[in-house]
Amino acid sequence: MITNEIETPTYVYDVEAFRKNVKDVQFLIGIQYPNFRLGYSYKTNYCSVFLREAKTLGLYAEIVSPQEYDMALRNFVFQEDIIYNGVIDDFPNKVAVAFHGGIVNVENMIEFRKFVDYTNNVQRTLSIGVRVNFDLENGLTSRFGIDVCSPDFEWLCNPFNHPFLDIDCVHFQFGGSGGGLRTPEMFRKRVRKCVEIAKRLGARKVDIGGNIMGRLDADYLRQLPYEAPTMEEVCTAIGQEMKRACPKGDIMLIAECGSALVTNAMHLLTTITNVNVIRGKTFITCDCRRPDAGWSANRYDPSHGYYGRQKSFVEDAIVCGCECREEDVLLRKYTGPADIGGILVLRNIGAYSYSIVNDFITPGCRRTIDIEDFHEMMR
Repeated sequence: MITNEIETPTYVYDVEAFRKNVKDVQFLIGIQYPNFRLGYSYKTNYCSVFLREAKTLGLYAEIVSPQEYDMALRNFVFQEDIIYNGVIDDFPNKVAVAFHGGIVNVENMIEFRKFVDYTNNVQRTLSIGVRVNFDLENGLTSRFGIDVCSPDFEWLCNPFNHPFLDIDCVHFQFGGSGGGLRTPEMFRKRVRKCVEIAKRLGARKVDIGGNIMGRLDADYLRQLPYEAPTMEEVCTAIGQEMKRACPKGDIMLIAECGSALVTNAMHLLTTITNVNVIRGKTFITCDCRRPDAGWSANRYDPSHGYYGRQKSFVEDAIVCGCECREEDVLLRKYTGPADIGGILVLRNIGAYSYSIVNDFITPGCRRTIDIEDFHEMMR
């Protein structure tokens, strides 16, 4: 075990886990509804190995900004394989994606009218999508999309108002985990409503967004205040509902997955630099920061392991990062070895970690290592 040869903090990526998650989602939904295509949500994790693998596997590149658009092009993604979502005004690039056969899901009426004016001026038909907003009856209201109960929606439902603009895709996304958003029944509601709207608009694609739960260890799931649905349960419900709502299979179903594909495909290594006992409470300091561990560490403790000497042990310690802030906490309750120079691994932190590192106090973690190389070093 050669822990002193590993420079930390560093991310461990697992392409095989990513690939398996992709194939599982494709199979679980596709066996119920074959007219299905999967997209990878770039913002969930920008690690280049995942972006390249997503392209190799034929996934849409789901992007939300000019920066991500450039990432897709640098990874040789064809424009026809891009889904451009989001609120950022990037009209020239969005037009380019639409003209080359990609999907642009317009988020608001100001942007929609830009497309109307543009197509009227050039007198050329263009296909785009629209992000809609409807009530899931769970007490939550999203700020994104066009309200299907509004006059604006009625206006865009009339093709005479946009004679050169064809609405080809209906998109719906509701992020977060509140209000039971990740349950099979909530996804059934998404599918049913999106298909209903697509039929009204004459759209040939339905994009139900993301939010499928990624694969997490049991010790993490036990901390959740609700029973988390499995990937299998959600994907099966999506496929079944789409088959029921569209028995002819003539509408393409699209899902934009991020967490479901990458959560268990990346882990974080960090070295213990200090152990401090204050009034009977043990605090462990490491050389990473909570932003490096991503959103999974915001409210719950990631599953974890330890590598290195095992001469010192702690119980119910708080593991902290290297920021000069009390809030920089990685693990709220850690029991196990805690030698200076020992390495902690925070597992299953692939979603919203690598993408959101920043340079506050120390440079954000951008080092990566293949999981096979890591295992070889740990032998």
